[in-house]
Amino acid sequence: MNNYSSDEEKLISWFQENYKNILLGIILGLGIGFSYNYYNDTQSNTQFEISLKYEQAITAYNNNEDNLILELSDELTKEYPTNTYTTMSNLYAAKIYYINGNLEKSKNKLRQIIDNQNDKDLKSIATIRLSRLLISEGKYNDAEIMIKKHGNHNTNLLSIELLGDISLAKNQLVQAKSYYMKLLNEDLPPNKIKIIKNKISLINEQ
Repeated sequence: MNNYSSDEEKLISWFQENYKNILLGIILGLGIGFSYNYYNDTQSNTQFEISLKYEQAITAYNNNEDNLILELSDELTKEYPTNTYTTMSNLYAAKIYYINGNLEKSKNKLRQIIDNQNDKDLKSIATIRLSRLLISEGKYNDAEIMIKKHGNHNTNLLSIELLGDISLAKNQLVQAKSYYMKLLNEDLPPNKIKIIKNKISLINEQ
């Protein structure tokens, strides 16, 4: 099971592309007369500083240097647990720990996001990833509870598919097929339709 190459990467990619535009807007604002308000706005100043640290950490990460993003993740988690940059840093940290085989640290980073992030899309990403890790450990009930509590399971297609996978793993074939059939009523890409149909065929053969 690949926990870090699925559709939810699109949202992370969007943020990765657009946070620079947000940062540029702040810088341009400084250059056209808003510097007084900016430097007297502690929250904006803090956000600006965090964004610079995040950019440096991501640059290092893209050069195969993980330490900065791991350190930033710990720092921001302690000082600014609800900040969006904290969430993004923790997603990267969770990925690094997962790749290095440290599932407990990976799960802890994802739980931090779920417990502190108000943005439903970012929380959903963390929920899906944590659920996949739990599934990989055979903790199907824990994964199901997690998805139904935090994963927008009535509308999020990835959550619906995971619930189908959990039901299939628990040999609850009728329930699994119901989840998969629900997905086929959605506008899915051809490769995803093929995957879902293969899962349904597997159920029909049993």
